[in-house]
Amino acid sequence: MAKTKKTGILKRGTNIQIWYIDQNGKRVWETVDVPTIEQASEIRAKRILEIKEGIFVNKSNQSLNDFFEIFVRDYLVPMTSAVTQNDYKNQYNRYPRKFIGNKNIQKINAQDIYSLYSTIRETTNAGEPTLKNLHAYLRKIFNFAIDLNVIQRNPMTSVQTPKVAPVSFEVWTHEQVDSFLAFCKARNVFTYYPTALTVMTGLRRAEVLGLKWEDIDLEKGLIKLSRTVHRIKNKEYPVISRGKTKKSMATIPMPTVAVNLLHEVKANQLLTVSEFGVENFNNKEGWVFVNSFGKLINVDWLTKSFNRNLNSYIKIFNVSKEPNSQKKLNTLLVNKAGEKIDFDVAGIPA
Repeated sequence: MAKTKKTGILKRGTNIQIWYIDQNGKRVWETVDVPTIEQASEIRAKRILEIKEGIFVNKSNQSLNDFFEIFVRDYLVPMTSAVTQNDYKNQYNRYPRKFIGNKNIQKINAQDIYSLYSTIRETTNAGEPTLKNLHAYLRKIFNFAIDLNVIQRNPMTSVQTPKVAPVSFEVWTHEQVDSFLAFCKARNVFTYYPTALTVMTGLRRAEVLGLKWEDIDLEKGLIKLSRTVHRIKNKEYPVISRGKTKKSMATIPMPTVAVNLLHEVKANQLLTVSEFGVENFNNKEGWVFVNSFGKLINVDWLTKSFNRNLNSYIKIFNVSKEPNSQKKLNTLLVNKAGEKIDFDVAGIPA
């Protein structure tokens, strides 16, 4: 009995090749690693079905590093702020680029991601919060690869999100907070003011330094969050972000102590202008927190100043601190609502 010829299948020695017409009308030849014509025929039928359903992807030698450049160019730059772009680049360059970046993106699977997380845990000081953040970034990158028909399935769907354990910490009393703020004020009044407002309101560093006088209503005791400011390498400071949601850029009430503080800040600026002249103290942008020349305080300088003040205070007065405060600068302070205030030197708070 004569053998039935299988359409679209060619056997050459020990190799079996199949061909099919892809979504662009182009004939595609593919060598399949199976021993029989029947199995090759099944693969060909699967490819044809994938093309029909719009989920077929052509084989590619593109690495994850190669695709990340496309992701930055075609997604991050047109769709996100400079701050978000910087976050993605920093996280990717610090971890995936080195450990799995050279691997073919179509061959990356859940095991590779779990191995990446294990390597990060074993070879770096990164904790679970960092891994959780990286997990979200990788999921977005692979989703974009699906949108561009580079891969069929996101490997992150089979990877559990790293869990962040609840952190216990010791907070200072209000008396200790007042004592620490007085200590900061005596050392440098320019960094004391934004530090104090952070403690009084619970705002983040980038939110506090992003305030302009046009955002402050001292009579009604309101702060309008209109922007955040950031420092990004190779970009002119400040890099301004407007927030991701309407909720993040809201109008919030201030406690009386914060209103009084801002009255003091304003009076101090007016007094400085009257004594040294606007040519020596030129705050034409209207920033609330400026240095002795009227220029916006640098976010990194504020964090470093806070760190020095905190460590000096702890050493002088022998008070407790959180073990990880050297890296993340957890202040151990409580504001009037009893919330923990966090200064993060490693990056821009989320």
